Amino acid sequence: MSGPKAPSSVGRLPTAVADEMVRRLFDDGDPESDDRILFPGVGHGELVEAVARYCERHELDFPESIALETNEELVEEAREKFDELPLEVRRLDFLGSLPDLGEFEFIVSDPPVARLHELSQEVREDLAMRFDTISADGPGRDEDYYLAFFEQGLGILAAEGRLVFATPDFTSKQGHSAIPELKRRLTTFHIEDIDESPVESPYDQAELDIVITTVAHAEPDSKYASEVDFEGVQEALTVTYDIGVADIMTQDPVAFYSDDDVHSVYLTLVRNDYDAAPVRDRDTGECLGLVSKAELTGADTGTLADGYITDLDESRLISATASFDELLTQLREKRFCVVGTADDIRGIVTRFDLNSMEVYFHLYAKFAQFEIGLRNAIRDYEIDWDDALLEAGISWTDIKRRRKEYREKSEVAQDVLDTLLLSDLIKIVENSRLQAEIEFDRSSLGVRPSAINKLRGSVAHYQPLIHTMDSLSLPKQRTAENFGEVYDALNESLQALESRNYI
Repeated sequence: MSGPKAPSSVGRLPTAVADEMVRRLFDDGDPESDDRILFPGVGHGELVEAVARYCERHELDFPESIALETNEELVEEAREKFDELPLEVRRLDFLGSLPDLGEFEFIVSDPPVARLHELSQEVREDLAMRFDTISADGPGRDEDYYLAFFEQGLGILAAEGRLVFATPDFTSKQGHSAIPELKRRLTTFHIEDIDESPVESPYDQAELDIVITTVAHAEPDSKYASEVDFEGVQEALTVTYDIGVADIMTQDPVAFYSDDDVHSVYLTLVRNDYDAAPVRDRDTGECLGLVSKAELTGADTGTLADGYITDLDESRLISATASFDELLTQLREKRFCVVGTADDIRGIVTRFDLNSMEVYFHLYAKFAQFEIGLRNAIRDYEIDWDDALLEAGISWTDIKRRRKEYREKSEVAQDVLDTLLLSDLIKIVENSRLQAEIEFDRSSLGVRPSAINKLRGSVAHYQPLIHTMDSLSLPKQRTAENFGEVYDALNESLQALESRNYI
């Protein structure tokens, strides 16, 4: 690090200060067997020794730990001094480009300090590009290098983890506390509390008193976090997107005549991706029936009049004003429907038209309602979501990752549930008393709840909703009948949630 004044530590920590820092580190509970500790800027290892003393006093195993240090001599010193502890000492700059170290339940350090205005513009710009807490232009006289340590540390601190730093006194030269500003800069990290306790420095060269600063992850502080009208957001997301036959049909399809060549008609159907089309009398324009691509497969010679025209069955007709639900009911039975009347054909709609963009929009709105309804129901029944996920087989590591993802989105999420995927919400309902309350099981819905999530995945990633025109298919292919069953289950669940005012 270059600059007029290089960042430096506040000095060797006295044993009493190091022990007090470690006491606060474990104030919410002793480290468990799978917890990890990070020692950024380990220096001479005073804090490692303090953790070792704490573990010895409380008859605990020293947790798996990683220590980082840039000074090669100090790295070797730490490796020799702590070679019997489960401590990996690595020569890395904590504020540099770190490899994936994973998350840590505890982070404790005596970070280097330096006023930002005393660093060169080049150094400030480099830090500002990588850390939101650092100002490149015109930093205040009380802004310090250690802010980046807070940001970097909180970025890899596990859910409900604790971070303890020895820092300069947060009180500015003007006598104002810097805590509100620190909270503002770190608001996305869900600071539970910043506990500052000055400790008189025994070193003449230290300009400021030492402060033990403890930061814990928890709910965001509403005083510093942005307010979001979550009810307004939900209301906006629960607007339905209703569609009907007219939105997805092929309008005014190409019509053929009874004396048209079968081979030419077949090629036209393939080229236009039609499953069927009307056949008319060339002189009167009267509709004689339909010709389907399936009927013409393998036909080489002749005209449509040679037995390839199918009568227009009344059951195949559907009104242009029919709803999507009415259309789906018919397509579950028939490969295609004719829109209009025998005398006035307005269009044709096939099973593959269920893959049209309008259907995706229609389903997207339904799934938004569904997810919001499940979240509100889980909140209302006060379901312990992490216990339910553990019951469903989700590992504790993955649950902690979900908590971390929530912290990163805290300004737009009112709680962890807002950041969980539908698959998680379904597992929570299936593994709690809520399942019986809203009849969310296969016997009630007719399909596995996971099938609803699979359909939602197809909608989210714009994958085909219908894989085949046939009624029977391979196991992983979704037919119109399969689609209809899941669609019915989704609607039944929405009705159950709406009847309980969760939507």
